[in-house]
Order: sequence, then C-alpha cells, then structure tokens
Amino acid sequence: MSEANASNAQAETVQWKSDPYKGNDINPGTVDGRKIFEKKTQGLPEESRLDLTKSNASEIHQFFKSRSENLGQSILIPVEFNSDGSVKSSKNLLNQYHSISEQDMIRRAHNRWSTQIDPSDPIPTGRPFTLRDIDPGSNDDDKKVFFDRVGANIVRELIKNCLSSRGYLDLLQNKKDFTFSKGSDSEYDGPTMLFFLIQKIDPSTNVGLDSILETLGATKLGDYKNDVDQMITRMTDDYNILKDNNAAPRNIRKLLLTALKSGPNHDFNSFIQRIEDDVDSGIGQHKNISVDDLITASRTKYNNMEKKNTWNQVDPRDAQMMALTTELKQLKERRNQYQPHDKTKVKQSDPQEIVPGTSVQKWRTKYDGDAKTVDGKKWYWCRLHKLEGKWDGLYVGHTEENHKGKGKATTFTPKEKTDTASKTSQSQLQLNSRLKQVMCTNFCLSEEDVDKIFDEASSEN
Repeated sequence: MSEANASNAQAETVQWKSDPYKGNDINPGTVDGRKIFEKKTQGLPEESRLDLTKSNASEIHQFFKSRSENLGQSILIPVEFNSDGSVKSSKNLLNQYHSISEQDMIRRAHNRWSTQIDPSDPIPTGRPFTLRDIDPGSNDDDKKVFFDRVGANIVRELIKNCLSSRGYLDLLQNKKDFTFSKGSDSEYDGPTMLFFLIQKIDPSTNVGLDSILETLGATKLGDYKNDVDQMITRMTDDYNILKDNNAAPRNIRKLLLTALKSGPNHDFNSFIQRIEDDVDSGIGQHKNISVDDLITASRTKYNNMEKKNTWNQVDPRDAQMMALTTELKQLKERRNQYQPHDKTKVKQSDPQEIVPGTSVQKWRTKYDGDAKTVDGKKWYWCRLHKLEGKWDGLYVGHTEENHKGKGKATTFTPKEKTDTASKTSQSQLQLNSRLKQVMCTNFCLSEEDVDKIFDEASSEN
C-alpha cells in the first residue's frame, strides 16, 4: 500500500485527545489532520520573513523556540547508545545543538526516511539518500514511522514559512545532506534542515560553548541598540544553552549586572548600581536577589522609563560635560586667535611663512602700500609697530592715525616678548586650574572627567 492510500485508511481512526494541537500523531490525510497540520506550520507573514543571515540569528531562534511545542519529538536527537543499540541519551536540537553532530542528524533522518542504521555502522556516502516506502495502514512499526515523518515535515514547513525566498534558497545549498529520493518522489528531512540552518546563522555552533560564555561576559547594551529587553532575552538564551549542556557560569548574576550598567541612561544605571551595592556588601534588600527577580526588576524599570519617555533623554551630567567642553573649546580658540604684542588676529600658516621666533606672517612686515586687502580683510601699514631685529613697521587692523598712544611706537624687545609670553602662559595655567576647580566643585565631576574634557578641547586646536 502506498503512503497516500495509507493516509486515507487512517481517516476513520478515532484518537482521544484533550488538545488536538498537541501530540505527534497527526494524519494530514484527514480533514481534521490537515487543519491541525496547517495550524502547526503557520509561520511569519510573507513580508516579514527573514533572510538566512547572522544578523537575523536572534529572531530566527526566537521563532522556533516559540513554536517548540509544534516540533514534538522530531527535534530530540539520539547522541548516545547502549550496547544493544537502544538510545542512552538524546539532545534537544533547539537548546543543545552544540552537542549534536552532523552524523547524529543524518543517522536520525535515515531511521525516519530510509533504512535503520546501527549506531556502530558508518553513515552511507551516497547522495541523495534512498527513500523507502512504508505501509502504515497495516504495519504498526510503519505507522510510527509515518507519524515521525509528519513531525519532520512540520519542521520543514515552519522553516519554509519563516525564511524569505532567498533565505530558503540559501539553505537548500546543503540539500544533498537532507534529501531522500526514490524515482520522482523526494523528501527533505526538516530536523536536519534546521540543524544546517542553525549552523549558518550561529557562528558559535562551530566554535563551541566557550564562545557563548565569552559573549555573555562581553555583552553590552550598545550591542542591542540600548534595548534592555532584547539584551536580556539574548543573554537568557545563551545562559540556557550553557545550562542545558552542563556548562552554566556560576556568576550569571554578576554578568547581568555588568551588562545592564553599560547603557547611557544615568537613572537606570543608578538603579542597577544600588542593587549591585547590596549584592556586593551582603546587606540591604537586594542582597539575595535572584537572577529571575533581577531580570523582572530590570525589565519593569526599562519599560516604565520607555512609557514615560525618559529612557532616551540625555543625562543632565552628560549635558553639563558637553556644554563645558564646548565652552572650553571656544575659550581656547579665542585665546589662540590673538597675540600679546598687537592683539591682531593671526591665521594658522606654513612655518616657512612666519617670522622666526614669532607668530606673525612675513608679508605683514614688508611695506607694500599704505593699505591692502588680504583674504577679504583690510590691513593698514603702521610704522609705530616695531620689534627689534624683526620688523620696523607692520600691517595691522588700524591706520597709523588711529594707533593707540599715537606717536609712541609699540615695540617689544626679545626679553619683553619672552616675559609677556611667560605671563600669558602663567595666566592660562591659572585659568585652567580655576576652571578645573569650578568644574569639580560645582558640577561634581571627577578630576579624570575634567582632564578628559581639557584633552578633547586641546585636540581640536
């Protein structure tokens, strides 16, 4: 009897179930069975389906975990066997895929679609694999295989209804390893497809459990666009994988606290810091907080701040630092624009165009008419500006008639110039010192923060 006829023979079978959508014994050949099959394989709307990329790993994992009840026994993969060939232990494909090999998957698929493979026998090398006929209507063993195949097909359809067309085609690059054929009939083994899907989107699959532990320790809110809920979900998933594989870290609470404090919101960070202080000191109401309670408290705080539109507000302390940084930069720019000898704005120039030992451009020391325009600015020749050994007259921003203290030349000897520069440097140091004092006292900034602001301001000039 063909499988199609066997399916029809099953149509009259009465099965007693309190929930028709639970269990593995579904016969899509019946009207009710088909409805249940369609219900269990319902996926994402076509416009929301996902490409098979690492960036979609979290969403794809969540999709299948949210439908784990629909996957049934087909994702339990035997990995250890007793001496008589019976199964000693199995692993869950969704949670324990790190402990499952490709050979484990192919062996399980063979027992479903082809001939049984003894645990000690090698995997057949031919591709695609051979599909065998079954007669579930008259053979009880084949009936079990039939329902097992239905479960595998539910996994296959969920994959198809989760991935975009391109994502599904990408997965089919491995189809030789999950295809069973006989003549024109061909079947894809859903669980093996899911195994290769996870291999493609989760690089840690190939590295091992250590990489997941490293990821947990390095998790930052910025990796999840400062979405606390999304970060906690991923960290919980990673922790559960480690737990299922007997590799769970004992310091998961500490890892969570560190990750939760890595965001930009000062109020939220202070909330988490108070919890951590209680944990570290062993006193206070949060000293024995459990991981589950920490997750609940963090999510509640985050969700409330989102509703009140306070999550993305700039921290007042950060705003103060940004404002102070801006003002400091402007102050330094103004200071650098003026020279002590004539208070005339000077532009940055090539060192070869500057009078040695000064910051005055050479062209300003050479008479070329009573007035001239350079870079859109009007300059006037004033003979009353003198510097011994450097210039005897200078282009400045005023006429000779308007020179302050007319008749008295503005001269600087090298010693006076050095003294003036020294006094200017001392005044700058005093101003910087005073600014630091005010910023530390009035704005409650640390000396490290203030030094950082000064460094950033200096780097711009």
